[in-house]
Amino acid sequence: MLKSNKYCRFHRDRGHMTEECHHLKNEIEKLIQRGYLKEYVNQGPSRQPQDSTSTQTRNADNLPIIGVIVVISGDPDGRRLNQWINNAQLRKVNTPLTGFNGEMIEPLGEVMLPLSLGSLAKRSTKIVKFLVVKAPSGYNIIFGRSSLNLFRAIVSTLHMKLKFPTSVGMGEAVGDELMAR
Repeated sequence: MLKSNKYCRFHRDRGHMTEECHHLKNEIEKLIQRGYLKEYVNQGPSRQPQDSTSTQTRNADNLPIIGVIVVISGDPDGRRLNQWINNAQLRKVNTPLTGFNGEMIEPLGEVMLPLSLGSLAKRSTKIVKFLVVKAPSGYNIIFGRSSLNLFRAIVSTLHMKLKFPTSVGMGEAVGDELMAR
């Protein structure tokens, strides 16, 4: 009897998709904890919230800050990019992008990186493809439909929240209202 059309490359078996594999996520987390994926994880100092509501929410949730999203922006000659992504990780992309102003942009390449959303208790980690471009932008990252679908995420721009299912319930990522201004 056929289990499913879904195939997991980690287990090399049918039944679920690789992107949904809890065993793979746990193994990636173990590798991170053991220090094997240091080049993908920033262990820098955590940023303290700047408004009292963020502090109250964080204390009420009693959740530690476990990581920092590294934003690669504001560097016209690409020096910061080389701190986080080496050229060997970038795969060539031959298709130009059309910018918001209609201008064609040649990507520097694409890179597959693990992306974790949520808190330690309710976290989801997926391997996400990022296109790296050298262009001025008002955005730090553009989280496209394919990534939202990969995380099975729901976005509320009004509430500045992103909610997604995890193996232990709904996880969420919350925006910072002061940073958004």
